[in-house]
Amino acid sequence: MPAPTLYGKEALPRETRHRTLRPLHGGSLCLDFVNTVSDHSDLTADDDFSPGYVNIVDWCRHAAMFGEDEATRLLRTAGKEPREAASVRKRAVALRESLYGIILSLTSGQEPSSASLDVFNGEHQDALSHGRFVPAGPKLEWQWPSGPHLDRLLWPICQSAEVVLTGNWLARVRQCEAPACQAFFLDASKNGSRRYCSAASCGTADRVRRFRERRKPGS
Repeated sequence: MPAPTLYGKEALPRETRHRTLRPLHGGSLCLDFVNTVSDHSDLTADDDFSPGYVNIVDWCRHAAMFGEDEATRLLRTAGKEPREAASVRKRAVALRESLYGIILSLTSGQEPSSASLDVFNGEHQDALSHGRFVPAGPKLEWQWPSGPHLDRLLWPICQSAEVVLTGNWLARVRQCEAPACQAFFLDASKNGSRRYCSAASCGTADRVRRFRERRKPGS
């Protein structure tokens, strides 16, 4: 079996900077993280995290989690520790799927599975073990340590998920109503009437679909 690389099992790199990553319509870092794959039940679906660790770093830059310098440091470390980088990518995908299951359950009025909660709890506890509160003027702020921790990508995700899943924002989480979209988003509209992750893309496509259905003979 080929040894893992920054680019999955491929020996040659992919030019990530020219990939088209999904727009960030979630309104929250954890929701945008969950929305990085087109179909959570299809292993061959279009995935922003595929094929390797470098793709997750690229997405994190896209989501403004850090800048070019931090991305370079992470990729330099990952190049020296490709197996660890591959392990972190696997953890990221597992966290994404656990959060998707948890959010889907909670927004449907159901209890999340113990398996999904176990994955999230494990990553969340690991994230907390790395951060600390530090003085910031008249108050405190949470700070992540600097350094070549390849899994530092997951820490802000867990923090964001904690905020959304345990507070009032959860009541504002919606899933896009377009049939082919599974994306979640925070509905920040005054009357809570937002239906699509993007009115320009999914909203327009769904309206066109319904219009064509009404025009069909016998409709």
